[in-house]
Amino acid sequence: MKTKLLFFLILISFKTIAQINFDSHLITIQNDGLDGLGDIAAGDIDGDGDIDIISTSEQDKNISWYKNLDGNGTFARPIVIENNLFSAFNIYLIDIDGDLDLDILVSSERYDEDKIFWYENTDGSGNFGVKQLIYTNVFDGGRIFINHADVDGDGDIDILCATYGTNQSLWLENNSGVFVEHIIESYSFIPSFISAENINGDNKLDLEVLMGLAHLAIPFLYQIL
Repeated sequence: MKTKLLFFLILISFKTIAQINFDSHLITIQNDGLDGLGDIAAGDIDGDGDIDIISTSEQDKNISWYKNLDGNGTFARPIVIENNLFSAFNIYLIDIDGDLDLDILVSSERYDEDKIFWYENTDGSGNFGVKQLIYTNVFDGGRIFINHADVDGDGDIDILCATYGTNQSLWLENNSGVFVEHIIESYSFIPSFISAENINGDNKLDLEVLMGLAHLAIPFLYQIL
């Protein structure tokens, strides 16, 4: 299924060669449902044509939705979708079940396990069902980093995982809503990022896994055949 290319990159310095200025706009504050930001994502949750924001917060265990009220960046106070997700971390808005609306994909960590859940957008208007477990990884420390792509080209969303505790990369095949684990590789270093894109221009997805230790970054590239 894949071939692998390995190369090393020493991260010594970064120089900005062009500068773009942005104006800041306050959306929320810590005592308004966001304590210990884990991750954010953006997408049209309620199908009204503008971009909303969703966030995870590790300390208060929340997933919160900030509705874009006017399409100009005026956001409502957070709507708490979940208030009991321990150490909620990566979050994505993607169409997991193929019904043309945005569902929630999220990873979390509690004690000695990592878990991946999804929440169905039941009506396309931002009413979400209960969390549904996709994957559990038992380990002795660390967390799981996730991403998504159609790895096998069958038209649905699969899940990419880089596991901190077991030092593995893997993908979860979406088989009509049942996710099947496929281990890509085990490592001596700790993987901290995984993604998929067409790097070499052959119209096929390539998988990227990044591992790091101190100032050394080790990217792995997998070519899907």
